[in-house]
Amino acid sequence: MKMQLAGADVEVCCESDTLKMRVSDPNGSESSRYIYFDRAEALALATALKELAPKK
Repeated sequence: MKMQLAGADVEVCCESDTLKMRVSDPNGSESSRYIYFDRAEALALATALKELAPKK
């Protein structure tokens, strides 16, 4: 899943039992930060992102 939050490009993917989030620097540099979530954290994050998603 790809989206933009606060000007940063965010990409979320699953790796085994871990959710991996890549956040690109909103200032345009080539650097990215990776954040890893366990199953419970991933569920909480997914719920929060669903609430923030634009309604269709």
